[in-house]
Amino acid sequence: APAVLATITLPEGTAASEVATGTLRMTVDGALVGIEAVRAAAGDRLLVTFDGGELAGRLNGYTGELAVTVTGHLPSGETFTGTDAVRLR
Repeated sequence: APAVLATITLPEGTAASEVATGTLRMTVDGALVGIEAVRAAAGDRLLVTFDGGELAGRLNGYTGELAVTVTGHLPSGETFTGTDAVRLR
């Protein structure tokens, strides 16, 4: 499966360059989906790819809306979290 591309908009006042990119995680249905790469970091946004095959395996059999959460850490130890809904058919 192709990689899943996600744009992450960080909390106000947080620069993309501040994110400890090795800590980025996507959680779907309680399971972690691995990050493949950070494609770009500019201003308050990160463009990240996640493992599409792993995500497809987690979503197999689901229909309707499902919450997807991305978390990460700053070097200060502060954590950020963002959740969005995906619609599956």
